[in-house]
Parts: sequence; C-alpha cells; structure tokens
Amino acid sequence: QTEQAYSHKDRQLFLLSFSDHHQRYTEQTKKTKKLYPFSISNNTTHQALLIPMAQKQPLIVRDKNQMRNWSRSMRSQSKLIAFVPTMGYLHQGHLSLITEAHKHANVVAVSIYVNPGQFSPNEDLSTYPSDFEGDVQKLLSVPGGVDVVFNPKNLYDYGESEGGEGGGGGGGGEVVSCVEKSGLGHESWVRVEKLEKGLCGKSRPVFFRGVATIVAKLFNIVEPDVAVFGKKDYQQWRVIQRMVRDLDFSIKVIGCEITRENDGLAMSSRNVHLSSEEREKVLFYSSIVCIICLLSTTRQHF
Repeated sequence: QTEQAYSHKDRQLFLLSFSDHHQRYTEQTKKTKKLYPFSISNNTTHQALLIPMAQKQPLIVRDKNQMRNWSRSMRSQSKLIAFVPTMGYLHQGHLSLITEAHKHANVVAVSIYVNPGQFSPNEDLSTYPSDFEGDVQKLLSVPGGVDVVFNPKNLYDYGESEGGEGGGGGGGGEVVSCVEKSGLGHESWVRVEKLEKGLCGKSRPVFFRGVATIVAKLFNIVEPDVAVFGKKDYQQWRVIQRMVRDLDFSIKVIGCEITRENDGLAMSSRNVHLSSEEREKVLFYSSIVCIICLLSTTRQHF
C-alpha cells in the first residue's frame, strides 16, 4: 500500500534523503571517534586508562565562592568563559560540547553535579551512574583540556550546613529528591511555563522546573559568557534558551548536534543501564521516528 501511495519520484527522493542522512551520520561518527577514541556502551566499561592524555590538569573546585572568585579572576584578565554543565559519567557527547566551547571562549569550565531537583521520588536519582575520577581522566583527552571542574557537594539548602544531606555528584551524604525535601529550606524555583509542558514534561512534571532552577543557580555561580548544551535533550535546550532570554542572563546559549554510538543510539550516561533487548527496542523506535520524519519531509515537496 505504501508503494502504491507514492510515485516513483517520491520513492527516489526518500531514498536520497535517507542516504544523505546516513552519510552525514557516518561522517560525524568518524570525526568523533578520531577526536575521542573510546566509547561507552553495553560492551565497554567506563574506563579512562587508555585515553590519550593532554597536559592540562583542571582545577577541581567544590566551593561556590571559590568558583565565583575563579570566574571573576578570569574576567579581570579579559578572558571569556565557556561553561558546559553536566551530571557526570561523561561520554563522547559531553566531550564534543567541550570542544565546541573552546571555539567561543578563552577558558572552559565544566560542572559535574547530579541535580536532585529534577528527579521525582520514584525516579533514578540514587542509581544515576557516577565515576568522578574517570570523568576527570576523560576531560584530559579533550584538545585544549578543561580549565576548571566545578563539583559541589550540595547546591540546595535543606536547613543544614552546605555539604550535608542531599548532595549530588559524588559529594557524599544521603542523596534525596528535592521534591521530598522541598519544605526544609529551598523554596525558590524557576518555571518556563509553556515550554516545560508536553513531551517529557507530561510524564516528568518536576523535571524542567528542576533543570531550569539548577542551570540558573549554576549560571549565577560560574558567571559564564557562553554555555553549551546538547540537542539530544532538545526540549531542555529550548527551555534554557527561553529562560536566558526571559530573565536577561547575559549568556550566549549554544546547542550542539547529537553524538551517537556506533549502532546509532544517541549517547547518554543512562545507556549503561540498558539491557541488550532494551537497546534494540530503543534503536527500533528511533528508526521509526526517523523514517516518519523523512517521509513527512518528502511529502512536503509535493
């Protein structure tokens, strides 16, 4: 029925579009593997021992005031600061963001912090993958390196001293969702009301509130000129863009294209939790979405 619905010219255009998409993906994969000759997938471990090392050792900062002082020192030297926020367990996608960041600034800051504010109580905060030492080793492989890594213990006040209960990103202490602890100190949240609804926001009602809030907090601490995000989390990228515009942050937000595994799966820290069967299902659904998009684009030409 599909063949009958489309003319020969339609099918030719679809095949050409699909071929072009595949060629661009293959070229991107080769380029990425040349820069970062390692991969994180079900068949590889999160090891950094075989990564070619750069000479620049990043400064590790865990205190908010120290982070601000570093940024202001850089600015006093007329240096532009690029910032790449992450939740750690880094992969090639993260490293490609850092490479992009170097194009827009003199120094690069990376944060590694598992943000409890974007997790509901029934989500995977306690099992989110973490390997801080391995992450630092991976950062050494990036051309140009990283100047500073901001790895705070706790960016939310639960009524206790900073660094106490509720930390994330390898800071120690009990890892607790901000939803559960919302009445014990942290009461201010950033909402991007329209863009956070629908898509991921429909099934994760506190997610974008938590993302917008932590990014705003990080922007106020790191004080960057440029911030780089991946388009894998497309809705998140758009939410951050709108927040920056609406709240008049003097920061340029840059979005980078998706980096994929060898089998085409978008790179994600959570991929390590996928079974072989789950991975095949994800790839199948992703392929269906790509085909639908290509067919839709093809039909628009006629």
